[in-house]
Order: sequence, then C-alpha cells, then structure tokens
Amino acid sequence: MSLALPLAILVTTLVVVAGIAAPLVVPYDPLEQNVIDRLQPPMFMPGGSSAHILGTDHLGRDVLARLVYGARIALAVGGLAVAVSAILGLVVALVGGYYGGAADALLMRLVDIQL
Repeated sequence: MSLALPLAILVTTLVVVAGIAAPLVVPYDPLEQNVIDRLQPPMFMPGGSSAHILGTDHLGRDVLARLVYGARIALAVGGLAVAVSAILGLVVALVGGYYGGAADALLMRLVDIQL
C-alpha cells in the first residue's frame, strides 16, 4: 500500500482541524498590524524567533495566523461549491429519471456539454 493516501488524509485532517480551531491554534489576530515586528524571518532562518513561527509580513501581521485563518475561508468556499454541485446534480438526475426518454437524453447532453 502506498504512503500517499494516508499522508494526504493526515494533511487534510490537520488543515480542517486547524481551520476550525483557528483561535486555539494561533495566538495572534491575522489582521492585527505591528510595524515594529514587520518583516521578521521564519523561525528556522537566521534572525527568526519562535514568537512568529512563519515570520511576519510587511505590515507586521503573523504569517501563520493568516495562513490558518485563510484555511477557514478556503474550506467554506470548497464546501459551498461541493454542496451547490451536489444539489444541482441531484435535481438534474431526479428530473431526468422521472421523465425519462427525450427529457433524460436532453439533460444528459447538457451535462456532457458542461463537463
């Protein structure tokens, strides 16, 4: 068995948990500016500190906080896209299955064009 699938599941789970628990994961507000701490390098580079693990941007905002809070928005957009697609697909399938025949063929061609 390949290691890729369990690793992908682990990374996805970590992103989802971090996005949901963002205030518990990062101590900084992603929008708070602190020009004194601006342009700090990440912790693993020379001059970096453990206060800002991924450093700060040009306005002094914590990069890790912005990344984690951004995951919330990305997850919401992705979830909404999946929900809308599932609802539209369900409606098209129900209409095509109920009426059958020419209506089903027409809907299938429209779905094929969309694909």
